[in-house]
Amino acid sequence: MLVESLELAPLLGQFVSSFLDPVAALVVPRRRGESRSAVRLRVHYRVERRLADRLRAAQTADERRA
Repeated sequence: MLVESLELAPLLGQFVSSFLDPVAALVVPRRRGESRSAVRLRVHYRVERRLADRLRAAQTADERRA
């Protein structure tokens, strides 16, 4: 039972992360004088999150550079 739970933990983490992504993007405050629209900031946030996820998942330096 514990082994099955541990195997599902990464999947649950990805689900929670993908569920919270749009919520976090809505809450990120805009800087004073920011000229980008809220939609543009959300898109930028999502791209940055995907890049960070790829870097965290990379096993080697070569994978991080790709």
